[in-house]
Amino acid sequence: MSDLLTTSDLRPGRTRPTAVEHLIVGNGPSSVLAAVALQAEGASPILISQDLLGMLRPTVSVAGGTTDPFSVVPIFPPMSHLPSLLPGESLPPLETRFFDGDAAQTPSDPNRYPPECFASFAREAGDSTLILSRKQYGDRIFREPLNGVRNKVRRSYLAGPRLSRAGFRDGLSPYVASTVRMSREIEIVDDAIVGLSSEPRKATLRSGLTVGFRHLIWTLPITHLARLVKIPLGSPPCAPAEFVASRVRAAMPTDTLIYDLRLDSPVLRCISPRPGICVAQLSMMPSVQSRDMIERLRVCQVALADIFDIPLGAFGEAEAHSYQMAYPIEPVSEGSKEMIAAACHLYGVYLFGRFATWSYDDLHELDWEGLKALAPEESA
Repeated sequence: MSDLLTTSDLRPGRTRPTAVEHLIVGNGPSSVLAAVALQAEGASPILISQDLLGMLRPTVSVAGGTTDPFSVVPIFPPMSHLPSLLPGESLPPLETRFFDGDAAQTPSDPNRYPPECFASFAREAGDSTLILSRKQYGDRIFREPLNGVRNKVRRSYLAGPRLSRAGFRDGLSPYVASTVRMSREIEIVDDAIVGLSSEPRKATLRSGLTVGFRHLIWTLPITHLARLVKIPLGSPPCAPAEFVASRVRAAMPTDTLIYDLRLDSPVLRCISPRPGICVAQLSMMPSVQSRDMIERLRVCQVALADIFDIPLGAFGEAEAHSYQMAYPIEPVSEGSKEMIAAACHLYGVYLFGRFATWSYDDLHELDWEGLKALAPEESA
């Protein structure tokens, strides 16, 4: 299928660049979209990426050898921002519904939770928010504030009408599909940065190549940068996510994201990105995570059969996909932010993307104007 990225699709650019205006480092969609945005402003960025193929290649099997690609991680950009974020896309709107909500499944006494923990905030936002938060982040919501998640809920769900989101294109999340397509238009060096110097500003690559730059756009996790410039950052709190992709021999609605409000269900949310495939995000509740993987897959398919009202026998092979860093749940401390800001100023680094800034942001919430301001003045 044409949306699969192969080695022949990479543009090596300058085979051994020694100096560039804009050097981007990253292994995922944010790095590609940053390069495309700068190119649109007249810049000629180079992307240093160690495993772009692995990060962008859609899942191509469910445990049965299928070659049909689909996005196991559903990322849904707002329809209103689609023309500026992902130009050229024509996508169906995503429908959202909830399955079998029951507020009685979760404790209703707000005095049960310390006021600083996330559970108190979620309870005030409504029973469904508390149920889904507990399933998404586990029982840590009763102990931790999860300030990054609080801010996300305020912006996206409590501040006003929910944004209409875009669905899939040919089974691929538009974020992934567009990134794969756009990656063919930028210059990429298959390498990794292992050292930085500030005077003059240059990056040392694993291959031994040294590249001078004016701006270094950093889209990798901020922890990687902290280690590179020797800042004792540690590991800011984040939350994992686990998905199960199943073959299905039954009709089910596509482009409908379903949240499961049953607290005892192993499914947090699920969607069919294309006929014959169902992707479910698993609950982080201890009752689910304590099971071995085979049992998790089994109880997940039982829950999906209830949600879609289809026979359990309609489900075929299933495969789990785990991401240990999925959600930045707590911002970097103010003291660490100051040290990182000083290092960025010294080395000419611009942080871009959810994990570079360690902020639970959506695609449209990234600082696109700040990024574009790095383009040459004559192209502005």
